[in-house]
Amino acid sequence: MWLSISSILALLYLGDLWLGDGGRWDKLKSFLFFLFVGGPIGVFVFLMHQSFMKRQLAEYGVPVHGVVTKLYTQRNRNSRTPYAIFTYKVNNKTWKQEVINRNDFLQVGDTLKLWCAKTDPEIFKVE
Repeated sequence: MWLSISSILALLYLGDLWLGDGGRWDKLKSFLFFLFVGGPIGVFVFLMHQSFMKRQLAEYGVPVHGVVTKLYTQRNRNSRTPYAIFTYKVNNKTWKQEVINRNDFLQVGDTLKLWCAKTDPEIFKVE
């Protein structure tokens, strides 16, 4: 309930921040509202998500081996990020995920040690 009320207030202030013809004070007021209301909500959601992931791995985690099947690099104007795609099997079903390949450490065919939630196999941690 509180989240929906804050969402409605945020939409009302959105007009003042970017779309309105108000002065600097109106824009500052709207920015401060987003900063002090939206910021804590965002931090709260992030922390709850992290807590949920850790709890799932702690309660339902099983060791799994994944195999790297493909490598690719995403290039932006000023950076390049290498990724590794790997597959693993949980509950007789094959899952495909990707991770950032830091320092180009992984190669095709490498085996990864994973800790994976048996109830939700898309939740994993590379060990």
